[in-house]
Amino acid sequence: MAGDKLTGSEKAALLAHVDLLNPDDYDKEFYEALKSIKFPGPDNVDDRLRRAIKKFVTEDFTETIGGLLAIEDRPIPAIMAIITSCLLRGYELGRKLRRPLTTPPDF
Repeated sequence: MAGDKLTGSEKAALLAHVDLLNPDDYDKEFYEALKSIKFPGPDNVDDRLRRAIKKFVTEDFTETIGGLLAIEDRPIPAIMAIITSCLLRGYELGRKLRRPLTTPPDF
């Protein structure tokens, strides 16, 4: 930890640890709503946007996981923390852009 601030890796490790200790303490109604949402697969996303998403996730994952592997002996919770972070960023970006990420269907 640098000074009094946690690094991104340390924050993700802390959250992963907390989530690992409390697997049954979650919003069940929200979870069921998440399961009911249909979302586009990679083949439905605009090609250039999909590559931008892949690049972002790869860089974010590589940057964060480097520190987590030294901290966490089980990387799965760390990977879940990274995926959650990417999903939340994507959700916020989608709200900001207010445009679909998918390509129009071929007819």
